[in-house]
Amino acid sequence: MTGPLVVLGILSLAGGALNLPALIGGNSWLEHWLEPVTAGSASLLPAAEVSQGTEWTLLAVAVAIALTGIIGAIQLLKPAALVPARQAPAEHGLGKVLANKWYVDELYDAVVVKPLGWLSRVVLWKGVDQGLIDGAGVNGSAAVSRALGWVGSKLQTGEVGFYVVLFVLGVALVLRAAIR
Repeated sequence: MTGPLVVLGILSLAGGALNLPALIGGNSWLEHWLEPVTAGSASLLPAAEVSQGTEWTLLAVAVAIALTGIIGAIQLLKPAALVPARQAPAEHGLGKVLANKWYVDELYDAVVVKPLGWLSRVVLWKGVDQGLIDGAGVNGSAAVSRALGWVGSKLQTGEVGFYVVLFVLGVALVLRAAIR
């Protein structure tokens, strides 16, 4: 991560140098570089003019905030006392929360991953796939086919007399149904 951060830092410095305000001798080049594209919409907005006093105040506030952050980080981190992670004492309190990334991964695991895993395993795999599709659909239709085949094999005796009896019974059932 150091390489990309160095590149981003250099590009930030270059962008800041290109966009120095006129207040401190810059020409705000980046402020105007898209004007050929945005001129139509910019004409609809009222021009915003800021006084030099306001600009100096905003500049001073930004620098003060940055310096406060830098000094605060140095005071809190104490760079001379920093040691490698394996030699550092165990974290506690807010440090433990921050070291564990606000427990977002654990929360996500408990709220999203485990319920979806259970849903996938118990409901979709065992219930729908094994129960309905494999059980009732595939194995059920195979069982029905096997049962019909067994019934059909019992009807195929090879004895003509038995076939005649079944034929007569079938004709009688058809006639009875037709009479009703």
